[in-house]
Amino acid sequence: MLGFGLLGFLLESKNIPLAPFVIGFVLGPIAEENLTIALLSETPIFTRPISIVFIAVAVFMLLLPIFKKMRNQSKMNPA
Repeated sequence: MLGFGLLGFLLESKNIPLAPFVIGFVLGPIAEENLTIALLSETPIFTRPISIVFIAVAVFMLLLPIFKKMRNQSKMNPA
């Protein structure tokens, strides 16, 4: 208990919010267990068209900020 109290004090002194830490600490094991079950299930996630569309959209959304940053840098530094 003393260790978690010290950790909470250090996080508060550095202005790091405690709520995401607590939520992650509580829900982490539950999420890990469910992820393991989902990965071991025999659901064909990459063979259904709607799944492929969702995966493509997720990859696009993850890469979009990188492409925007690269485009902005090229506008600032024309060669």
